[in-house]
Amino acid sequence: MKNKKIFALLASVLVCASIFSPVNSMAASQVTINYWTHVNPPANDLEKILISRFEKANPNIKVNFLPVGESDIATKFTTSLSGGGGPDLINLFSSFWPKYASTGLLASVDYMAYAQGHGQKPANVSDAKKYFEGIYSSKVVAGFQINGAQMGVPHEVSNYSFWINSDMYKKAGLDPVAKFPKTWEDVIANCAPILKSNPGKSAIVLPLFNAGEQYLVFDQMVRSAGGLLFSADGKTPYLDSAASVKALTLLKDLVKKYKCVIPSLGPTASTDNIDVFGGGSSAMLAAAGSWYIPYLQDSFPKVYKSFKVGLLPVFAGSKPAGGAIYSYALLVPKQSKNAAAAWKLAGFLAANGQEFFNKTGVWLGDKATLASAETAKSPQWAIFKENLDTGVFLPPIIPIDAVTEKLKAAIEGAILGTTDPKAALATAQKAVLKLLSK
Repeated sequence: MKNKKIFALLASVLVCASIFSPVNSMAASQVTINYWTHVNPPANDLEKILISRFEKANPNIKVNFLPVGESDIATKFTTSLSGGGGPDLINLFSSFWPKYASTGLLASVDYMAYAQGHGQKPANVSDAKKYFEGIYSSKVVAGFQINGAQMGVPHEVSNYSFWINSDMYKKAGLDPVAKFPKTWEDVIANCAPILKSNPGKSAIVLPLFNAGEQYLVFDQMVRSAGGLLFSADGKTPYLDSAASVKALTLLKDLVKKYKCVIPSLGPTASTDNIDVFGGGSSAMLAAAGSWYIPYLQDSFPKVYKSFKVGLLPVFAGSKPAGGAIYSYALLVPKQSKNAAAAWKLAGFLAANGQEFFNKTGVWLGDKATLASAETAKSPQWAIFKENLDTGVFLPPIIPIDAVTEKLKAAIEGAILGTTDPKAALATAQKAVLKLLSK
């Protein structure tokens, strides 16, 4: 009888042990997080590999990975928020996320989980925050804050540089080095020989029919003319300033007066200016960052062999003005039930900055990759670094889609239509003031 009691007790212990064993505990704490990002094949392919590594290192976390088209992701995200579903982690363009943060729909960065994603074990939140802030420059950190709160993890930080097709320059009798345009006046001077020697081609392609790209190009032009498009807080527009009028007049002259641009060559509403340049239909391009190099290599190997890149042109007598710094941010919706796991994944992805840069040309904003000897070996990296150093982050404009569409209407009305630049920008200023006052 005594032995039976002992065996019964042992059986009970074994049952309890099986219930509370680490294996069953892990199963009980298993979580699944949904990660959405925009379609970018090189980056998407790498992230699949990194997610597999993350899942192996964190067997209690499963990641559902969903690349979404750039034009659809913000709308899809908004719909998911109203429906109570959607991603636990999303990679969203810098112009889009401030509106979600301002309405309380995003959670601030979990520094502890981020540091754990980096393989760190900080003692407390204060130490974890210091670790996070040590990864990035103060300029980059501030670019992902709203009212001092850290809302996102930097993911893809870039700005536009200026690109030329050396073969088309040489055909025009222009030395690609000596005649690389430093000013917009240089661009105009190069147009005539390029057009004469490359019939049926554009001297320069502009980002037509794309409000976001036009905003980025125009912002830099206005700054090089001594002005600003918007105040630092994004609440006051200066679209009708003298600097803005000067910039739009220059764009109009490129098309109408100097015939540097042949709009019929593209882009169209369904194509992009980077493909016009890559396809050899234009000698100059002002709307691509360091990420464009692997894209050229894979899609347009002929132009890849002949491209040269430099700083964006400025108006004569102006100081260097780097392109507007745009970025993507890893963000966690406040409604996510697995926020800690999502921030841990964000930290893990961010910890692989050098691999991202090497394989995709994308810089994740970290100081280590920016300053590494490996990065310095990248073609033209000194140019990209100087461009970033002289660039500025875009201000947080809440109704960004509507605002950039008004700017796009003004730009295209002047350069493709017959509207006077000053009148076009005055109309845009009134419309944007109304949008920002809501």
